[in-house]
Amino acid sequence: MIVGLTGGIGCGKSTVSEIFKALNWTVFDADGFCRGVYSDAGSGVVDAFRNHWGAAVIDDNGGVNKSVVADIVFKDRVELKWLNAWFHPLVFNAMRQEVESCEDGMLLCDVPLLYEAGWENDFDVVISVWADRDVQYKRLALRGWNPEEIECRIDNQLSSDEKLKRADLGIINKYSEKILYKQCLETDRKLRT
Repeated sequence: MIVGLTGGIGCGKSTVSEIFKALNWTVFDADGFCRGVYSDAGSGVVDAFRNHWGAAVIDDNGGVNKSVVADIVFKDRVELKWLNAWFHPLVFNAMRQEVESCEDGMLLCDVPLLYEAGWENDFDVVISVWADRDVQYKRLALRGWNPEEIECRIDNQLSSDEKLKRADLGIINKYSEKILYKQCLETDRKLRT
């Protein structure tokens, strides 16, 4: 079974992914894959970004300064579209490779921009992790983001409400970790029957 996991930023997808990993699911982490591409000298990201945005996005070590890129793309939807057009094919190909190599057939793909990329039909089931906006703000503030950064990130994604509405299954993550874990166990049970 190939399951897509999505949800708004700060809703707890990573925590849910870790729980599913502990429940013996293979997990593909799209954000983790992207971080790897940023740090892979052979990925072409440095050259592509330098060609598109200039030397301002390159850090002192010759790598991509992700905070500078984030500042650009979350203030300009055209630039965000360019970034997504560059990354989405790489992510999709890596995800397809993971699907092909998954031996037990129980694969959870943590893809924050699943709906934005138009990939909802590439999964047997889509799960959305939801938290209200106040909870999202609190969690993102703990990451050290200021209110403007938080607002930009949330506003440049499909809303958590819309993702939950479109999903086959939902996990509500605004209570305790114990309640979250119980929801994940129940979701795992449903997926395996």
